[in-house]
Amino acid sequence: MIDHLTRGRAPSSRSHQRRLLVAALALVGLARAVTAGAALPVAHAALPPARHTTTRAHGAPAPVSATPPALPARHAAGRSPHFIRPPHARAPRRGPLRVPLPADLGRWGFLPAVPGHSPQARSWLLLTVPRGYTVRTAALLLNDTARPLPLHLFLADGHSGPDGAFRSTNLGEPVHGVGAWLRLDGPARVVVPPHHAMRLPLTLTVPRDAPVGLHAGALEARGAATAAGTANGVHLSIATQVGLRVYLTVPGRAVVAPVWSGLRCTHTEGRVLCHVTLLNRGTVPLHPQGHLRLLTPWGATAARLPLGDVGELLPADSLDLTATWAHPTLGLYHVEAALSAAGHRATQATAVAVGPPWWTWLPLLPLALLVRAAWRGRRHLRSRLRAAAHAWRTAPTPPPLAP
Repeated sequence: MIDHLTRGRAPSSRSHQRRLLVAALALVGLARAVTAGAALPVAHAALPPARHTTTRAHGAPAPVSATPPALPARHAAGRSPHFIRPPHARAPRRGPLRVPLPADLGRWGFLPAVPGHSPQARSWLLLTVPRGYTVRTAALLLNDTARPLPLHLFLADGHSGPDGAFRSTNLGEPVHGVGAWLRLDGPARVVVPPHHAMRLPLTLTVPRDAPVGLHAGALEARGAATAAGTANGVHLSIATQVGLRVYLTVPGRAVVAPVWSGLRCTHTEGRVLCHVTLLNRGTVPLHPQGHLRLLTPWGATAARLPLGDVGELLPADSLDLTATWAHPTLGLYHVEAALSAAGHRATQATAVAVGPPWWTWLPLLPLALLVRAAWRGRRHLRSRLRAAAHAWRTAPTPPPLAP
């Protein structure tokens, strides 16, 4: 996808023949880009994209590549380029829609300006950029409604939610990853005419100290809020928001480092709830799996519980996996957890006691009070008897009677 590189500083003067050769090679590359751009709108119609909001789950991107992308020959001899410019379809900044939108995109939404060949690359922006590089890309904002569409554009960081689904930061929340490295080369508030497409140029600058691995972000568009009524004296309004996921891979060594911790089980409301925490300290997304076994004191398996199915866990994120034993029996159990993620296996253990509900002890309350009263009465009686015996032993001996 990246085919043109230029250095950050101006090159030194060369011979006239070398300049002509470089110009000829540039013209050939430009002709190829124009030819590729002219064929993109036809393929664009057959690519079903995936629409997402900040609360909808999606699939996972490709894993991190262990080798950086190959550079052209003129940069292989120790010359590190500082700017990368990928080719783009020559879509107009504003123009009528040539093809209808896919059904799952709705009446308006995002598409990559240059969709890739994989199903994920057709719906999201998948970029591979080394540290210290800058890449220019673009997205298409499409409006297939019959009225102009005013939108507020903003950039967000992506992360894994509690259930493993993709989440993005909301408008106004601080961003530190892809949302901070991306820049929208245009106004933040736009109005897309009806049945038109707008091209949104983006610039992504990867810091030199960016962690190796996969980073997630999103380009979000929020529509104008509309009144939805009043409930309990509170005025409600609804604002529709859609986005385009951006997955950035910083090339480097792929590291798989799942860290499991905090296995705990509690008995509450007639159920046994077990939780275990997974932290992804690697550079690739994880798809954790596992199950729990509850063993009786004599080693028999009382229950086998699968951990909750989650989507994916992005690098530097953590989530809790849960399992529930809905109808436990009374007793003391040893809990063993067999966990796995990306071929790495781990085991953890804990214990849990299952007793009867608290209300089953209510009939025994009067008996407990009677036993306590009898015990206190016995202690009081013993203390009085001890005091009497001590007084008798320490009493002075009376003088003998006179004859």
